[in-house]
Amino acid sequence: MRLKNRFVSLLTAVVLVPLSISSNSVAADGPSFAIFNTNLSNNLGLAVCAADTNKACIESVSVDGVQLAYTASLATATHTVGGGLYGQPCRFVDTESATCQFPYMVINPKSSTPMSEVTVRFRRPMDDAATSRFGSTIVNGRLVSFTPAEKGKSDIATVVARPAEFQIGSTGYCRGFSVAIDTCTISETATIKVSNQVNMLLLPGFRSSVVPPDVKDPTCSPTVLDASACIVTVYDKDSLGGWVDTNASVFGLASTDRFTGAAQLKVAAPHFKMPEYETVRTANPCPYIPTICGGQPAGTWGYTETTTLKSPDAVKELNLAYFRMFLSSGFLMNSFGLKPAEANASTLSVKRTMGAESTTPLTTYTPSATGLLVDSQGIGFSAPVMSVSRVLPVKRGKPVTAATLIKAAGVAAASKFGTPTVQVNTKAGMGRVGKNYRFTKAGEVSVTVKYKSSKKTTSTRVLKVQVG
Repeated sequence: MRLKNRFVSLLTAVVLVPLSISSNSVAADGPSFAIFNTNLSNNLGLAVCAADTNKACIESVSVDGVQLAYTASLATATHTVGGGLYGQPCRFVDTESATCQFPYMVINPKSSTPMSEVTVRFRRPMDDAATSRFGSTIVNGRLVSFTPAEKGKSDIATVVARPAEFQIGSTGYCRGFSVAIDTCTISETATIKVSNQVNMLLLPGFRSSVVPPDVKDPTCSPTVLDASACIVTVYDKDSLGGWVDTNASVFGLASTDRFTGAAQLKVAAPHFKMPEYETVRTANPCPYIPTICGGQPAGTWGYTETTTLKSPDAVKELNLAYFRMFLSSGFLMNSFGLKPAEANASTLSVKRTMGAESTTPLTTYTPSATGLLVDSQGIGFSAPVMSVSRVLPVKRGKPVTAATLIKAAGVAAASKFGTPTVQVNTKAGMGRVGKNYRFTKAGEVSVTVKYKSSKKTTSTRVLKVQVG
């Protein structure tokens, strides 16, 4: 398969090159970090902020409340920050195309020193472009808090996250964030377990649920690894503050299914956990007569070590992960026509889909004053798509307005390009009565809404209506 809507060319486990900024480099006598950048052509250079910095940059990195000093010396650094600052054309619905900057950071200690919590403060670019903000984040770990950056509000985006256990069964480009997730080879059983690393990706916002990506930017040259790197991606400006986190060992990019309007994220990991062993050390018995052996300490005649499985009955222990998505109130209304308190399993369905198979994970919905947290647990692998999609419950025989259907389909914002139209599905018992619609058969009905995704382009959205 090909990954739909790719638009950032980032890699976690890739060839990295050190970046030196002598003006901010310090002697690393205490906790410190060094930066490694990928050698991809669209990498603008991940760097710490300096007096003459005019692009996005790292303001600070703290681990467990202690701020790390920056050093150009990998030999003396206690931590590493790998990744890059990538350039890609993008825009909001009502703005012109611009070059966006997407920081991707992989943070871990060089030794086995525990790392309980990481805080990264990242400065937005020093320009007036609306898309220069960092409005959303995807974290490979456990997000604690996210403060977006937007001109006039805050020039610093702050991500606070904790490491999570990753069961890994892949190599090379297929760890952490990967644009090549559809071509990744994932072993059935994990070969590595990592629990001391946090990966962070910052984006201008969530994908717009109305406007598909624009045509290729003619001034852009695609990278070798991502032929779609020049497609202009359109974001929803009302998604400010949205985020996703997971402990899947590989994750793609949060995107939108243009046909159904579902917000989704493709993840991957081994089906089973890595087997764990324990070694038991037993003192060898004395090979001589009791009078010689008496009073001698244990171990005088050596030891025998026996390695066994910790849980012999769980050699094939399922690798289960979590998927959490926070949808800001604005994005929730634009994409699904819902207020946070209106979201539940009946109105906003969460699915784990692999091919033709689809299951519903254990999910909780937590509304707040600023949005909705969707928390799904027990996600199995190998490479499922996690999706959050709208279902409109209606009562049989009751009138439903066109505005209700259009809003639930997530295309109300497209009214600026023209009035969306609802198509009547007569075979499923849907009819039109005056300006309203009525459903006479119980069950699930697919309702097609046609709308203008731009002044010249007509698109189609299919809404699921549950008639009861």
